[in-house]
Amino acid sequence: LAASCRLVESQGNVAKDPLIFWFNGGPGCSSIQGLLLAFGPFHVKNDGKTLVKNIYSWNKLASIVVIESLPGVGYSYEISEEEYPYSDDKQVFILWGIFLMLIEKNFHEGKV
Repeated sequence: LAASCRLVESQGNVAKDPLIFWFNGGPGCSSIQGLLLAFGPFHVKNDGKTLVKNIYSWNKLASIVVIESLPGVGYSYEISEEEYPYSDDKQVFILWGIFLMLIEKNFHEGKV
């Protein structure tokens, strides 16, 4: 599994502000869509090429981890085609593993 995620740090106090984990609804909808069209620090203009600052960005008050779910959506993919499709239970198991890996790798100081 090659899982993709993005961290958008808080514009405030990164060490003290909350941490939000975002998974877009789906399946089939990239979490990057939420980041660029709803709550991220920038929005995509109607021309599809230009970014503009989002004055209502969630990262004014919190850091946000945007996680692509599930494999085959957005920039996440499965190394082996034989692994598709998953059951819902297996998808949740995989996402939980990704979540724990992110916490261990990036937030090992126990600040979450």
